[in-house]
Amino acid sequence: MRTALAMVAMILGTSPALADEVTYQRPVKAVANFVEAPPIPRTNLGPDKTTVLLMTPILFPSIAELAEPELRLAGLRVNPKNRATARRSFAQRLDLLDIKAKAASPRPIRGIPDAARIGDIAWSPDGKYLAFTVTEDDAIKLWLGDVHDASAKLLTTTQLSGVVGEPCQWRSDSRALICRTAPAGAKAPPAAPAVPTGPIVQ
Repeated sequence: MRTALAMVAMILGTSPALADEVTYQRPVKAVANFVEAPPIPRTNLGPDKTTVLLMTPILFPSIAELAEPELRLAGLRVNPKNRATARRSFAQRLDLLDIKAKAASPRPIRGIPDAARIGDIAWSPDGKYLAFTVTEDDAIKLWLGDVHDASAKLLTTTQLSGVVGEPCQWRSDSRALICRTAPAGAKAPPAAPAVPTGPIVQ
């Protein structure tokens, strides 16, 4: 009996060390191939009714993205580092397709950074431009895509606020965007207390 108790004590005493050594593992190849299969692009028809925007989604967020800080405020989940809504979906690639052209093929929009998290995509009313955001670790940035030459560029380095809804909207004349920006000089949220207020019970 004493031997059995000693064995149980040894197992329990070493379990935290074993747990610390556990790392993320890849599944078997068949499962990995299924999960990592190329996603089907989503479509968004432009105002001209002839140009389709193909948006290739990011199906699964990275571990780093899931580990980002999150504040819960009145039903909202906000990332305090970049002032973006937490747990939202993004696109990783944008292509343009002329559905009336004979033997047309998708035109990738050039200039977008690799591994960009693209969101808040909006056609200009005249169909000549695409406004979208790229969510970085510490900011949401506004980008502009030119439909004619399928290129994109950073429109402003001003940090946008994506806490409630889309941060930007087109004016009716397609010449300007109205955006919500993050307040300048905003203080960081208070740090969580390092000392727990009570025990962890499981």
